[in-house]
Amino acid sequence: MKVEKLENSISKEEMEIDYYVPVSISFPENDLEAEGLYYYRFINKEYSFVEFKINSVSKKIVNVTVTSINDIQNSDFIFNGNIPEANPIINIYEFEYGDVITNNRSFKFYIGEKKIFFILDDEEISAMIMISNHFFALLNRENDIVGAQIANFNDEDWNVLVGNLKEAGKI
Repeated sequence: MKVEKLENSISKEEMEIDYYVPVSISFPENDLEAEGLYYYRFINKEYSFVEFKINSVSKKIVNVTVTSINDIQNSDFIFNGNIPEANPIINIYEFEYGDVITNNRSFKFYIGEKKIFFILDDEEISAMIMISNHFFALLNRENDIVGAQIANFNDEDWNVLVGNLKEAGKI
């Protein structure tokens, strides 16, 4: 999924942590119309599943849902570059032949100090953008989204998320 350009504002968000859907982050300001949504899905061989919902009119991310985490490892991700605050506009020409794109490339989930993230295997991260207080997109040199980080959890939300993952036997 390619970022077409960046706007200078970050998105206001609504985050939900749940037992069945570990994390969901919505960006209501980006959902200008109820119609015309596109879905970009990352699914790996372990059936970990992340879905981006994109508005076809605004070309902005409306929702990111971590639907399933089945292969999480302990690790930390540190980006040593500039992290601009921006609201990405997605190149929707990828959806020319259908409303749903499924990316079946290999990736892993990681859990670090109050953050979870995933990165597609064999991808070099050249940029990181802060889309909201909790959500960061990881980009390669071609401006493709090749991973994401969900961070800045408060203690209560982090404890609920980790507790849910432990109870489900994921960590």
